[in-house]
Amino acid sequence: MSSTIEKVDTFIQRLNDLDYIISPEAGKLFYGAPSISTETKSLADYLANAINEYELNRDSKDSEFKARICHLWISRAFAQGVVQEGKGLAGKLKESREKNAQLERDLERLSVEYLYLKELTRRVGLSDESDLERQR
Repeated sequence: MSSTIEKVDTFIQRLNDLDYIISPEAGKLFYGAPSISTETKSLADYLANAINEYELNRDSKDSEFKARICHLWISRAFAQGVVQEGKGLAGKLKESREKNAQLERDLERLSVEYLYLKELTRRVGLSDESDLERQR
């Protein structure tokens, strides 16, 4: 698999996971080739069409070509600043922070329990963990 295909697949996956969103500004940025046609389309339209064409041709002989076109529009979207972090990424950050806080609470609780057991072990005359193993 080419690096272009991998980049496009990663971008599409991140869109699907809501890690990225395309801002409404993408619908206000128009591209066209006046020498060829008077028709213009928005960046959002070109990007959506490129992604759609790539996905439809993912398993065909044209997949690399479609991926390059899609990558071009993805790059333009990033260059125009219309690709933004989505709630998916914010949600993952919040989840990670909650997990971190829980792990810190667990560490504190286990540290207290460890110190208690260490003191208890000292009081009953066992000097360290190796003595516990010999007692078993």
